[in-house]
Amino acid sequence: MKIAVVCEGFKPYIGGAETRYTKLTEYLARKHDVDIITLFQKTLHPEGEYVSEVESYGKVRIFRLKVSAKYFLEDGTRSLRGVKEFSKKCTELLKLNNYDIILASEWPLLHITYIRKVANRNLVIDWHEVWGRYYWRFGLKGFAGYILEKITAKSKGVRHIAVSSFTKERLQNILGVKDKIPVIWNGVDPAEFDNIPHIDKEFGKILFFGRFAPHKGINLLVDAFKIVKKTNPMAKLYIVGDGPLRDEVITMTSGLEDVHVHVAVPRNRLLEVIKSAWVVVIPSQREGHGISYLEAMAAGTPVISIRSPYNAFSNMVENGEQAIVAEPEPDSLAKAINTLLHDEDLHKKLSYNGRIFASRFTWEDISLELEKVLEDFLDDDR
Repeated sequence: MKIAVVCEGFKPYIGGAETRYTKLTEYLARKHDVDIITLFQKTLHPEGEYVSEVESYGKVRIFRLKVSAKYFLEDGTRSLRGVKEFSKKCTELLKLNNYDIILASEWPLLHITYIRKVANRNLVIDWHEVWGRYYWRFGLKGFAGYILEKITAKSKGVRHIAVSSFTKERLQNILGVKDKIPVIWNGVDPAEFDNIPHIDKEFGKILFFGRFAPHKGINLLVDAFKIVKKTNPMAKLYIVGDGPLRDEVITMTSGLEDVHVHVAVPRNRLLEVIKSAWVVVIPSQREGHGISYLEAMAAGTPVISIRSPYNAFSNMVENGEQAIVAEPEPDSLAKAINTLLHDEDLHKKLSYNGRIFASRFTWEDISLELEKVLEDFLDDDR
């Protein structure tokens, strides 16, 4: 097959979606030609080298599209002008090639309207989340997103896949999608952690890693850490990642004792940090599945999430068995962290059970399932 993958993020940029499409491409390209159509975000990648607009290796070609307008805004949303420009450039590039399948991330939604014009019943939308009424929190701009999400879900001549059963059910129950929706989970690559030299867990090392965005709950974690620090002077908080709230996170943590912010950490170093942490805390309001949780579990590091109707991970695990699910408030989150600092048996239990949980989601198995789903979609149209 000749496959186009349209997504905002791809390596070397850091994030859950970036990891998803990088890993799926890695396995699909063993047998198929894969073109990545993505957004040019930064000139330098975490290794300090320049990022090229066009790149190729093996059966993969990467096209990073520059937009003149600022794309991601300080509040974590996208600029309409930037999204329109990205959408138009995606369409122009898709016109130049005859793809068997166009696999497009749901984000930024508007681009689907453009891509549909050049797709020949070969467009597959990869749904990470369904926001529904969550959009209403953002006023008029959010209401536009609410309507656009519904229009996208009802698009004729497209297929849908979902990143989790949670997202699949929301597609069906909230957006009314009647078609078959295969689930193509996020995953982990156990070999990545197996290849890391032995690293001992650092007692008191609390880690957040991921996108610096409003819904990730970094401010909640910082408030909880202040409480933890009162009774656990050895505790240290590491916040690793990047995103639209970079400046805000740096300002928020400036002057706080034992709080360390690291931006754009290279992948190999990040894996070492995850493996050495005593606990990973990601108090995210929204997660379609949650790659960061899985990666922490694969590293044998206990995980703390928060209870939220929009967080798939907190609905997938049993509290106190595979992970701890705290309430979305500083006192509850601090209590969960303190528990893992003082209950060695629970720490060992979550470390062990987490590895087992993560082992169900390997990129190799998931990629084989995606390949089969895409081939079935093609066969249905022949």
